Amino acid sequence: MNQKLERRRFLRGIAWGAPALVGLPVLDIMLNENGTAMADESGLPLRLGVWYWGSGVHKTRFFPTETGTAWQITSQLAPLSSVRDHINVLSGYDIKASGIVHHVGTAVMKTGANYSKHAGQFDTDVVKESFDVTAARTLCEGLPFERLDLGVYSDGVFNGEGLNTRALSHNGPNLPNYAETNPQAIFDRLFGTEIEVVGVHELARQSVLDAVAGDIHDLMPRLGAADRVKVEQHLEAIRAIERRLSNTEGSGCGAPTRPEVGQPDQNNPDLVRNNELLVDLLSVALSCDLTRVFTFRHHGWTDDPVFREFDANARHHSLTHNEGGSQPTVDQTIQFTMGQFATLLQRLSETPEGDGSLLDRCAIMAYSEVAEGNNHSREDIPVIVAGRAGGALQTGLHHRGPGDSATKVNLTVARAVGLQWENFGEDENFVDSTITEIEV
Repeated sequence: MNQKLERRRFLRGIAWGAPALVGLPVLDIMLNENGTAMADESGLPLRLGVWYWGSGVHKTRFFPTETGTAWQITSQLAPLSSVRDHINVLSGYDIKASGIVHHVGTAVMKTGANYSKHAGQFDTDVVKESFDVTAARTLCEGLPFERLDLGVYSDGVFNGEGLNTRALSHNGPNLPNYAETNPQAIFDRLFGTEIEVVGVHELARQSVLDAVAGDIHDLMPRLGAADRVKVEQHLEAIRAIERRLSNTEGSGCGAPTRPEVGQPDQNNPDLVRNNELLVDLLSVALSCDLTRVFTFRHHGWTDDPVFREFDANARHHSLTHNEGGSQPTVDQTIQFTMGQFATLLQRLSETPEGDGSLLDRCAIMAYSEVAEGNNHSREDIPVIVAGRAGGALQTGLHHRGPGDSATKVNLTVARAVGLQWENFGEDENFVDSTITEIEV
């Protein structure tokens, strides 16, 4: 088939009285003959991601003892076994600043700079925009969304500890980009249906795919057999998300509103289900090139949940200080959290794009703000870099650094996705070179 399809192709329609927009993944009809670039020989898109969890790890149970490619999976990294070849574990990188524990690492890993302090004892804020915002200004130019900021859980209680603790992304001082924890709200935003529906019950339950059925009908005859299968799988993935979001008992035939399923219950959140829904939505957004930058806040240290999945009786942060012995519940919490990260990486690795996978086109920096929650150490910050950034990064390594600032990771992933940054960070956390050991 000689005809080509432009990359920025959307299926359009009207759902719930508002414009609906469904993006398409990269199809063979959009690519060159080898599947390594777009038909016009422009490169396939690269994505930058930030994934965060609070309160650190147990270093002896998290970091491998071996370096290079021969490292062995540790107990706290065990949930990542299935994606081992897609990740690099980094040790030997530190927060080079002093200040209020947790706060300093939180600020430095986002902005490269220490925090500013307001009137309250723990009321801190960032002093500049976070590096994901800077990256999105270039990577997401002309895209529908400049960034997606997702969060599995937040109870909104931060104990007066300031804006620095409340978000993973910031446009600058006093301008946090709060993570959206409600999958329904994210769905509505992605597909252009950000309105409350008042009308007949059947209309409210209409699939967004019904709204774009005309465009689907017109598109399919233009595609080859392989592309038709890809589109059908893509549309079924969207419909599956809709079914899960709408999986509630009906409330009669009164005036309906859009379902809010997935907003975590502050008293008993279903963290696994919420994470899975967010992963599904993020995968679709990246695959359809709706955005190329995301932040994903699993849980913080001031607003962390009680992990009832394994009968924890207190929050993660509290347990790091108060649980005795070998801290078995803290250990379970870290393993559970790594399992949730693995869910994202597995999904991206199973999503084809061009001659590889969606994860192959990503550089994702996952980290916590302290090394160990119990003693608030800032040496050996736990960091995982996932994805090959289109071939710019090696994977499958444990690299131990020489004690450089952890901001070197930020600069490394930024350059891997094509950003021409000369340096990153300030004062003790200023860096102007990358981690060459994980670069190709």
